[in-house]
Amino acid sequence: MAGNFLTGRDTRDVLENSPQRDQQMTSSAINRVVRTAAVTFFVLTLGQSASAQRYCARPHLPDIPSGYSANASQMDRAKDEIEDYVRDMRDYLWCIDDERREVERELDGVRDEWRSAVQDFNSQ
Repeated sequence: MAGNFLTGRDTRDVLENSPQRDQQMTSSAINRVVRTAAVTFFVLTLGQSASAQRYCARPHLPDIPSGYSANASQMDRAKDEIEDYVRDMRDYLWCIDDERREVERELDGVRDEWRSAVQDFNSQ
């Protein structure tokens, strides 16, 4: 992976806990850096082109007429809109669930890669 996952405070944590100083990073420092790296990766992933990523478009809420003042035609049209909304919302929920699983796999990969890099670094 190209790029540096460390910025600001997390860079200081890594440098302050480097093998030259302490021989090992503390578990909490590793976890903090891993979380920061994962969030950074997720944000950078969101910035990629739409063609490379799934896009889950949330359906717009339908207009529901007042039952007191609507005529039969308005209620029929609203019924069709509600049915469309329910179908589209189910599709949307499937989409975001798939997206969540994909993001979790990416997050696990970043964590694994970072932990391996930290172990390699600490074994120098």
